[in-house]
Amino acid sequence: MAHSLLKSLNMETMSLKLYTLLRKELNLSEEQAIGLVHATEGIAEEESRKLTGHLATRENLKEHTHSLKEKIHAVEIRLYRSIFLTGLIQVLTVIGGVLAVAKFLHA
Repeated sequence: MAHSLLKSLNMETMSLKLYTLLRKELNLSEEQAIGLVHATEGIAEEESRKLTGHLATRENLKEHTHSLKEKIHAVEIRLYRSIFLTGLIQVLTVIGGVLAVAKFLHA
C-alpha cells in the first residue's frame, strides 16, 4: 500500500510539473493543459498495465521452478542410465576380447 501511495504522489508531482510547463512555457490554456496532462496520465497508466502484465507472480515462479526441477530430474535419470549402459558395454567388450584372446591361444 505504501508503494501505491508513493507511486500516486510521484504521479501527481509529475502531472503538476507537466501542467506548469504546458501553461508557462507553451502558453496553453488551462483546459488544454489539463487535457494534455490527463491524456499523458492515461497513456502512462496503460503502458504501466502492459508492463505489469508481463511480471511473474511468486506462484508462477514456484510452478516454473517445480517444472524445471522435474525436467532436470528426468535428464539426470537418462544420464545415469546412459553411463551405466556405456560401462556395461565396455565390460562386455573387454570380456569378449579376453575370451577371443584365450580361444586364439588354445587353438
